[in-house]
Amino acid sequence: MRKASLVNTSMKEFFSLNLDFAGFFTSSLCAVHCALLPILLGMGVISTEWMDHFWVEMAFLTLSLGFAFFSLVKSYLKTHRTIFPLTIAVTGFIIFITGLQFHGPVEIICTTIAGVLIATAHFINWQRVKLAKS
Repeated sequence: MRKASLVNTSMKEFFSLNLDFAGFFTSSLCAVHCALLPILLGMGVISTEWMDHFWVEMAFLTLSLGFAFFSLVKSYLKTHRTIFPLTIAVTGFIIFITGLQFHGPVEIICTTIAGVLIATAHFINWQRVKLAKS
């Protein structure tokens, strides 16, 4: 019973307003956008292509980079000194930018994987910060 309570409390702390949650949310939204958009467009559920616009992708990239810089780099330098979250995020950004060079399935797969990797980096960073402060 005690362990379940600790997990529940930890998740509440993560989902409170913090940069790691913002980065996690933005990156997860990006992954969902990249994975579902082609399906929804193909099914005719969404008839507009505004979501498939270059500037929407740049907005996701800019927000993700900003949250990653302010959260992951700051946590690395001031709190846990663990390079792992930064490595995962940088890998995600490289895959994202590489995916933008292609169109079709390669772009979809790359940008979706990138969003998941960047979201994972924020979650691991949050765990490392919490561990370092305990």
